[in-house]
Amino acid sequence: MRFLIDNKPAVIAKDTKIDYVSSNLLFADREDFSLAFDLPLRGCKENREIFADIYRKDLDIDTLYFDAEIYAGKFHVSGAITIVEVNDVNIKVQFLSGRSFKNFYVDWDNMFINELNLGSYTYATNRTPAIKWGANDVIALPWVNNTSGNLQNRADKVNGVWQWHTTQDDDDDTEVVSGLSCQLRLYTLVQKICDALQYDFIGDDWANNAEYYKLYMLNTLPAAWGDAGWATVLPHWSINEFFSELEKLLLGEFDINHKEKTVTFSFSMANEQSAGYVALDDVVDEFSVSVDKDDQSDYGGTANTGYATCSHELWNFYSCYWYFKKHPNERVKTYATLAALVSHLETSGPDFGRSVSNANDSRLLYCEDVHTYFVLVERIRKPTDARSSLVLYGSGYELRP
Repeated sequence: MRFLIDNKPAVIAKDTKIDYVSSNLLFADREDFSLAFDLPLRGCKENREIFADIYRKDLDIDTLYFDAEIYAGKFHVSGAITIVEVNDVNIKVQFLSGRSFKNFYVDWDNMFINELNLGSYTYATNRTPAIKWGANDVIALPWVNNTSGNLQNRADKVNGVWQWHTTQDDDDDTEVVSGLSCQLRLYTLVQKICDALQYDFIGDDWANNAEYYKLYMLNTLPAAWGDAGWATVLPHWSINEFFSELEKLLLGEFDINHKEKTVTFSFSMANEQSAGYVALDDVVDEFSVSVDKDDQSDYGGTANTGYATCSHELWNFYSCYWYFKKHPNERVKTYATLAALVSHLETSGPDFGRSVSNANDSRLLYCEDVHTYFVLVERIRKPTDARSSLVLYGSGYELRP
């Protein structure tokens, strides 16, 4: 086995055993690491040269690290060596790689995204409100300030053309747009943060995903407040915390290389599919199983999934495990897409609504592309009620997830 520290060959004492652990990022917030092991110092010129200043009083060995590589046959891994303990005879070290080193790198635990210089935007209202969603890094969606109740970024349709509401209707009109409060594409926010840290961001997998590339950071302030800085609207999160939370949203992984100063994003599912296979040559014929009501796997794919208990009218629809327990043999009509179901409803009209209420037909409708069950709920349409917020089929059936 060859062990390089700062590109210099390190000496490992004879019969030294290194226990090496490699974890799956989908289940643990760590990757490769070793248990602590000793390197000789007394009488070892090579290791003395590598750790020459290790006894200096002004060195903080708790944050000290050295670039390192391990070669063992076909096995090769690069990472860092951290110091666990040091004396005149030996130095006890631990090898860290990937996410394990990121967790050790304390600098990014002490730097916060809302304290970085991320630039700002202008308040100009000369751009038309008819901005195609996802086409621009900066957008200005209308929103309501819950403190004042005023609509921000108000746009009106005049002669078939959208334009900002820049002229006051009357003395009570408080929604005149004298400046815009803008929102930033989430991908671009990551670019700005990496630029501020002087790291290169490699995010091709994210940029080429049409769905996730259209995500925006909707944090913003009223234009009247006069603060257009992107950092101002961010939470007080450390750099490491920001990337960890973003991984849960994107179901992906940020590979941070502090040596090369790069941040590389990839989707966890793609990594899993390309990971290949490992042959287990020494399989034991013993195992133990424990069963628990709660999910204790810490699986990353479900890290951002959860439902808070609610009491509103629709809660029994949104959390309907009770229905499947009560009707285990319920007939389900399956559609490949939501569009196919809607098309069927539009062509069948009121007959479809009557048929699904019949015991001989399916009451549950399932769309494979959105992984969602639907039911038709009968509604009574009032003569004066256009019910613009509902999609009604036939003589008053609402399609409800």
